[in-house]
Amino acid sequence: MAIISLTSIPPRFSGLGPVLDSLLAQSAKIDEIRLYIPRRYKRFPDWNGCLPDLPHGVHLIRAEDDFGPASKVLNAAMDLAGQETPILFCDDDRLYPEGWARGLLDGHAMRPGDCIATVGRHLSELFPDNPPCFNGTRRALIGKHYVDPYYRYQRLRQQWREGRLATVGPKPARRLVARAGHTEILLGYAGALILPRFVDAAFFDIPEDVWMVDDIWLSGNLARRRIPIYLPKRLEICRKAANDTVQALRDCQFSGVGRDGSNRRAVRFFQHTHGVWT
Repeated sequence: MAIISLTSIPPRFSGLGPVLDSLLAQSAKIDEIRLYIPRRYKRFPDWNGCLPDLPHGVHLIRAEDDFGPASKVLNAAMDLAGQETPILFCDDDRLYPEGWARGLLDGHAMRPGDCIATVGRHLSELFPDNPPCFNGTRRALIGKHYVDPYYRYQRLRQQWREGRLATVGPKPARRLVARAGHTEILLGYAGALILPRFVDAAFFDIPEDVWMVDDIWLSGNLARRRIPIYLPKRLEICRKAANDTVQALRDCQFSGVGRDGSNRRAVRFFQHTHGVWT
């Protein structure tokens, strides 16, 4: 059994259709797709309670608490506690290639004790002033500067079809992980897989000034529990959906700082409170 879990916010409800359709079209066997909607939103206290229309095959679940963007996985982990069900979580503003779930599940079959992510970042690259966190494991090579022959082939075909270098249509999906391995930070927009037993009570105790940075929050708690984040090689990255720019957290400020400042706060929290990433 495996499920896909995500959440959304009211301004994006009308644009959910293509995102959910891409999840329904996955080539791997998925037993359930869950969309968690809290009964009240911290960011949208005036929400009128109107719920989105969902395609057949997507299960709407009302959650009592709003854990911010981490709601896409924390609610499912709580509901499935004690089970070994893989939870594939993702964002509500991306279109996922049909092999997305299969890639994560194949990675899980090879490394069942790891969190499997489509792509991630090394902490020392996100924040150059932070010391590297090498722990003796094989490091993933990540970035579009590592040439991917398959992507170049697809891109050349597109340029040939359109007869121009600067093409009009969307570019092919990139595959950013040139060498499989571990990293510190999962990037939730591209999707990841965990097991419910990875999540303990501390995952739900999110400080108010970092609740919006789910990538750091989830990754830091995995580091606290000594659960590695593993990136398989060359999984296709999702494309942006039309609602990518709608109330995007990357453009918002919380507690007086933007996304980068919130990320730094979250990193310092785990360094000072739990002694990880030092």
